[in-house]
Amino acid sequence: MQRYEIVCVDDEVELLSLYEIELESIGSKIVTFSNPEKALEYIKENSTKIAFVVSDYKMPEMNGLEFRRRMVEADILTPFAMITGYYNKEMAVEAMELRVLKFIQKPFDSEELLKLLNTEGKKYVQALDEEYEMIKSFVEESFPMIEEIEELILILEEEPGNINALNTYFRLLHTIKGTASCVGLKTLPEFTHKYE
Repeated sequence: MQRYEIVCVDDEVELLSLYEIELESIGSKIVTFSNPEKALEYIKENSTKIAFVVSDYKMPEMNGLEFRRRMVEADILTPFAMITGYYNKEMAVEAMELRVLKFIQKPFDSEELLKLLNTEGKKYVQALDEEYEMIKSFVEESFPMIEEIEELILILEEEPGNINALNTYFRLLHTIKGTASCVGLKTLPEFTHKYE
């Protein structure tokens, strides 16, 4: 988990320092935020390098469940645990819907949190690594097709009616577009759509 980050969000700055000390042994960089809005911004921009998010429940700007809901709405399903002094049945039901892995009682037990990071965090990191390898392979395999598409564009500029070149162009473009969707690249299919 060393090349991944753990994001901790709590409006109490002294607790953020405690997270950094207690979670240091996990080997990941600990990124802390006292403002959940800023944390959301950071998470959206860096979601592929975040292995786990830990959030306080009670914060002035929004509560931990609202924070998690905003992550889920942004299609960020990074493993998530919530630190709270109190929770009830309604909170537990909402937390299940939002895929909150666990409520951890305040004052938090670092051993409990470390155990969660070592199980769920590592599983998520393994999935991220597999996704990265799949995307890397896709990009490597796409280069020859992209080069061929570039050549076809030049041919079509000189011979706009060349049906063979046009068919090959669209076949390659659809192959790249379809495979990009399969490996989870969301913006590439939109980008290739412009070339159709």
